[in-house]
Amino acid sequence: RRGSLSSALAASRVPAAAPGMFRRALVLLLLALGAAAAASPEVLRLDAHSFEPAVASRPFVAVAFVAPWCAHCKRLEPEWRAAASKLAARGRNIALATLDATAGDANAALAARHDVRGFPSIRIFRDGDPKSAEEYVGPRAADGVVATLERLEAKAETFINTKRDAEAFVKAKPVVVLGVFDGERDAPLARAFGAAAHAFADDPDAPDDVSVPFGVVASAAAVPETDSFFGEEQKVRRGDVLIYREFETRVERFRFEHLAEKNASQDERKDALLSFVSLRATPRVAALTRDPRSRSVLRRVFAHPGPKVIGFADDESTRREMAETMARVAEEEEKEHISRPDTSGAGDAPTKTRARFVVGVAAENANALRFFDVDPERLPAVVIHDTRTDARYVLHDASGADALAEWLAAFRAGTLAPTVRSAGDETSGATPPEAEAGP
Repeated sequence: RRGSLSSALAASRVPAAAPGMFRRALVLLLLALGAAAAASPEVLRLDAHSFEPAVASRPFVAVAFVAPWCAHCKRLEPEWRAAASKLAARGRNIALATLDATAGDANAALAARHDVRGFPSIRIFRDGDPKSAEEYVGPRAADGVVATLERLEAKAETFINTKRDAEAFVKAKPVVVLGVFDGERDAPLARAFGAAAHAFADDPDAPDDVSVPFGVVASAAAVPETDSFFGEEQKVRRGDVLIYREFETRVERFRFEHLAEKNASQDERKDALLSFVSLRATPRVAALTRDPRSRSVLRRVFAHPGPKVIGFADDESTRREMAETMARVAEEEEKEHISRPDTSGAGDAPTKTRARFVVGVAAENANALRFFDVDPERLPAVVIHDTRTDARYVLHDASGADALAEWLAAFRAGTLAPTVRSAGDETSGATPPEAEAGP
């Protein structure tokens, strides 16, 4: 065996002329690798001076604000480079960049303007606008970055060419939004509309019937179903946004013009539209019922991050009375949130925390009664479910809008004591009502 191994090694020795050949081959290989590296896309290295020109000259830029001492930033760096290469190989016009937020006061100020509070923080800039950023919330590994950025870069709104197509579009879902924008003349408003559309479309795991499709037509003549809602003086025109719903008022309108005198930014326009759509994407009071037609509305209600106010009536007649009472309280809640100044730094934060109201007949929702520990002998009853903490508050023998409004105000003020806490509560085996709204 030893002899055969020696023979094999001897047979495999490089001939005397091979070193020169090897050196030439190595040089050619290094030159090829260098050329490939030069041709491969680079992550842009930005600072406060190069940032605006770099963003302004590109349609879609994802900027990672980093710090050299940050371990998470160091882990992101090779993934960010790999993602840039993969995006270029796929022919996507998506630029990736980094900016050291600690390298001088100007860089730090730029990071602060875009609400960077930790590292790495990734912001997305669209349509060459360096002033309006969207927070990237997604994977940090290269493949996940590529998939997420490709989804975010794609248009979230549907462009509709004919009135017939628009008529089909507004009937396709329980809630749809339609904007009227004509090319470059309405470009700033169209960008705000597109950003709002992304905000409603950015959760790929959300049930399909929870989504709110956004569509665009270029002419008011292509807008359907408006003659019976708007008079001659209130005709639909360019720049209008309309929301179509299968409940309450069929069509309502939003106009950006009320923001014009404030010289609103794209973010402010987007947030105003988001608030408008969010307030109207669910009815003031949803019906807690097993009817399949109600499921999409209930899913949207229970998917909302704000507290849920759930009423339980002992019969249908009482349910209707409770719905009317809760609708009045919900209307006041809307007015309060619209007028309340936003101190959170998030333009649509009040809309996100606004309570959602639901009412149903107790006999059809026995499981929910057990989950909230509602006494069926003390109806009507109202429950507040704070989904952030899973705390539950029960008001038995509920009657009258004033009592309900006072009780909700106490919850808002933090002076209402929870009736049942979820921790360790495993006795009933019941599930929350949102589970029954699932598919």
